[in-house]
Amino acid sequence: TINVIDDVQTTGEREEEDYSILMYIVKPGDSLWKIAKKFGSTVERIVMVNSVEDENKLDVGQQLFIPRYHG
Repeated sequence: TINVIDDVQTTGEREEEDYSILMYIVKPGDSLWKIAKKFGSTVERIVMVNSVEDENKLDVGQQLFIPRYHG
């Protein structure tokens, strides 16, 4: 299945920032914290966008969408 973002809500402060999203394939030894740090995101944003049920359980080969904000 593919998660589709149906609705994006923005706040005034976000409107001034550039937003991007990329797709990442989970590799052995990855954690959400490592992925978030590598791509300038946060664990909370990744969990929200991907509807992750358990942030401590990732599967190798799993596809994650990584939201990034550039201010």
